[in-house]
Amino acid sequence: MLYDTNLFKVHSFDIHTIGIGNLSMGGDGKTPMAEYLIELCKSQGIQPSVLSRGYKRNSKGFVFATSQHGSAELGDEPYLFFTKYKVPVAVDENRVQAFAKCRPKRTLMPR
Repeated sequence: MLYDTNLFKVHSFDIHTIGIGNLSMGGDGKTPMAEYLIELCKSQGIQPSVLSRGYKRNSKGFVFATSQHGSAELGDEPYLFFTKYKVPVAVDENRVQAFAKCRPKRTLMPR
């Protein structure tokens, strides 16, 4: 309803995206679903990328994960995806703005 009444804006991108989540926090199986999709994409020869808010991280704004970042800067789940699956990961409170800071190609890379 909030999208239909234009209280929330719909954003679209020129590459395929999958949103995982809902209005509740924790315990809904979002992390296992993300892991499943990462593994599925990789098994099909697709290089997935992860864009997250970085819940409970100590940093603010946009952070593109590198080997110098830990869970404090990225958040627990983004850090897990980066270290376990070796996929590009970016975090930002505003995921739409973060997407604009990354190249919309096959992998999420900073401009």
